[in-house]
Amino acid sequence: MKVEHEPSKMTGVFSVMQKIIIVLLFFWNFNGRTQTKVLLLGNTEKICTVYVDTIQYDMSDSLPKKIDHYQAVFIFSSAQSVLNQEDVERLVEYLESGNGIYLGCENWPLQAEANQLSKVILGKEFWGNSDEEMALVCSKESCLFENKTTIYAGNSSVQFPMDYRLKPEAWVADEPLIQSSLSFGGKLLLDGGYSRFYCDEGKKSDDIWMMILTFLLSR
Repeated sequence: MKVEHEPSKMTGVFSVMQKIIIVLLFFWNFNGRTQTKVLLLGNTEKICTVYVDTIQYDMSDSLPKKIDHYQAVFIFSSAQSVLNQEDVERLVEYLESGNGIYLGCENWPLQAEANQLSKVILGKEFWGNSDEEMALVCSKESCLFENKTTIYAGNSSVQFPMDYRLKPEAWVADEPLIQSSLSFGGKLLLDGGYSRFYCDEGKKSDDIWMMILTFLLSR
């Protein structure tokens, strides 16, 4: 399955996305990498990524036998998980080895993989349902969405319980929509509204994609 990745239209010399790309390029050049590989797994059919010529996105409906050459893994949950127990164990080991994992969830039934992994890593699952279009975000310098006040929540988002190991980055209905963590060796991001990255919605959230990608790739 191949999905076309259209370049984003960035305006302004000092736009947020340009700053993010500069940061990403610094990390790649500093580490001597010519290309960064990112795996997109699960319900990827509608997902549109943001084009950067130094990033290779590989989309798959199953976990490859080898994943240590990927610098980040994005998981978009489906109704029936594509992961078996061995896959879950390999992903947990991948995270604990210092890599980045994105767990994307949606309103039922698109929750299988995210809940499968979150139960193992955190002992908790995504829950609830919200039709609110916009989410409030943490806008402090230490937060993921610095200098923003709201982001597009997604078509029908869900929440994840607060936890001392997680840092809330965005909320809907006073409940966490997006949370980040550095507590498991690598970088973990839980997102209850991945439909914001659907191709028909993606132009609203290109900068959010890049902020999340920057977080997962940074060392």
